[in-house]
Parts: sequence; C-alpha cells; structure tokens
Amino acid sequence: MTTISLTINNRIHTISPREGETLLDILRDRLHITSPKNGCNQGQCGACLVLVNDKPRLSCVTKPENVVGKTIRTLEDFSQETRDLIANSFAKTGASQCGFCTPGLAVRATYLLQKTPSPTRKQIAKKIDGHFCRCTGYKKI
Repeated sequence: MTTISLTINNRIHTISPREGETLLDILRDRLHITSPKNGCNQGQCGACLVLVNDKPRLSCVTKPENVVGKTIRTLEDFSQETRDLIANSFAKTGASQCGFCTPGLAVRATYLLQKTPSPTRKQIAKKIDGHFCRCTGYKKI
C-alpha cells in the first residue's frame, strides 16, 4: 500500500489510501472532518464540495492520489468571520433548510465571493447550479 501526504486545512496528513477510497472517505472517516457530506457519492449533488488549490472540487469523486501536492480546504478551515458572514447571509435570505447541503454551498459561495465580490443573481445561480437541496424538492436554494 502506497503512503501519500495530503495538505488538508493547513496540516499535512500521511495516509495509505485503501482500494476505492475517495478524498471524501479520507476527510470524513479517517480525519473526522465533517463539513463535506456524502449526499450522492457520484459527484452530482455538491454536498461534498471542497477547495483544491483554491478551486471547487467534488471530494466524493476525487481520488486521493490526484490531490497529492495540492492544498485542500474544507469549511472548517475558513475563518469564523467568513463562516458567520455566509451563515447569516443564508439565514437572512431564507437560503437554508435542514443544513445538510449547506456546507458545500457555503464553500461555493465563499469561492464565488473571492472571485466576484459583488455577483449578480445570474452569476450566483450559475455558480450554484451543481448543488441540489433535497428539502426543497431539488429546487435551488
């Protein structure tokens, strides 16, 4: 079994990936990082979204060996101020239901705001297109 080093939330972790194990499996099951969720395990819902080298990536379909040497960030690595800003914005606009898909949406929103500080509604809708909320009957938050 090959050992790899992954930089996750500014910490280096040395791991021996198991056959078929995904980045999401490592994050949740081995490192107990709980913000990325397993909503579909097929790269369809967006609940497992993380940033890899500051770009959105679906961790449920990412092989650990494909992110060696890259920086992986989950919602846990964002500043408390950023998390509060996103959470308060979602709450203020009614953009939350059970909260299961919210961490992936929060990662996407933070990414969008870093690239486009004042996005239009159309830009927001386009960026969250890959996220599904089961609570709303698969309508967009």
